[in-house]
Amino acid sequence: MTTITFRHRYHKLLKRRFTTIRGKSWLKQRRPGERVEVVTPDEVFMADVVSVEPRRIASLTVEFLKADADYPASWSATGRIFVDLLNSFIPKHWGRPPLTVDSEMAIVTLERVQ
Repeated sequence: MTTITFRHRYHKLLKRRFTTIRGKSWLKQRRPGERVEVVTPDEVFMADVVSVEPRRIASLTVEFLKADADYPASWSATGRIFVDLLNSFIPKHWGRPPLTVDSEMAIVTLERVQ
């Protein structure tokens, strides 16, 4: 079973259905209907994959990125700032090239199992 780890207790995780931005490999590895384990600093729960969609970072709205990262609505940001944030989550020892606004990512929609 796949485990999705969140390093922070994001507000979006309180919703029944939420999204997460993951690496491009998720496009081949995950399928709608698959059940995954979600691990946060506070809890562990099960969720079903609703969809996995390819999207370039540049095509995502700042509003979507803010909601995904739990940034305050009043905070002014650009896609570049979120690229830097995403790059900060990638361990250096993985040896991956840094993401750019043109990088393709997987937008994964999950639904908490009740």
